[in-house]
Amino acid sequence: MILCWGLSAVTFILDRFRIPLLLAISTGRHRLRACPRHRPLLLHVQRKSSPDLSPAQVIRAGKPGSAVIVVAASGGGIKAAAWTTRVLTGLEESNPRIFGGSIRLISAVSGGSVGAMYFVQRVRRERRRSSLQHERFRRRRGPRRSFQPG
Repeated sequence: MILCWGLSAVTFILDRFRIPLLLAISTGRHRLRACPRHRPLLLHVQRKSSPDLSPAQVIRAGKPGSAVIVVAASGGGIKAAAWTTRVLTGLEESNPRIFGGSIRLISAVSGGSVGAMYFVQRVRRERRRSSLQHERFRRRRGPRRSFQPG
């Protein structure tokens, strides 16, 4: 609250000279950054960059002989998100493991990207759950015994 009052007072004083407050703040930050004993106010986060893949590498990424599906989802806010989610999950439900396993690339914008993100997370979660169930079944069953006639 004190900071709000202080910035309001500085804005009032600087307005007399027609100096915007943001200009004064950015100039002050620039001076602080030039001073070696002060740390920068903002942390810079480095993104992990993924290598660019050629179209041939994208196609070869899946199982040999499987279909190649490329999804393009348009924007449009919440309606696009709902439509994309419903269509992709509906296709996955009607073709379990075939549709999701054949998708090589998803290109989406705005609301469509939200729906695509939901679909990808759902497929990942279901695959993880089924692999865990398979592993539990294998542990419960024990080692395989081969039948040898005596």
